[in-house]
Amino acid sequence: MRALREAKRLAHEKDVAEAVGVFFDRIGRAEKVRGEARERAERIVSEAEVVAVAYAGEADASVSRLRALGEPVVEIAEMTGLPVSGVRAAMARAGAVPGG
Repeated sequence: MRALREAKRLAHEKDVAEAVGVFFDRIGRAEKVRGEARERAERIVSEAEVVAVAYAGEADASVSRLRALGEPVVEIAEMTGLPVSGVRAAMARAGAVPGG
């Protein structure tokens, strides 16, 4: 009888130790997966920002092109939906003289 109780106790302790081991292993793996995902997401956002900045520069250049074509700032604002200050800011970013 005593040997049976001891065997059950040892089996129980083994099961508990195994469950705790699995717990810490899975917690570690979950954090690793999350960390890797964050790194990939940051890389994707960084790469997208480079492309977005280029597009924004092209948009600013197109505002300057409209001005170079003789369109008044107010008209450019109406055409693009930008406020007049936004048109002037776009032209400044593009290196154009914002007059008119």
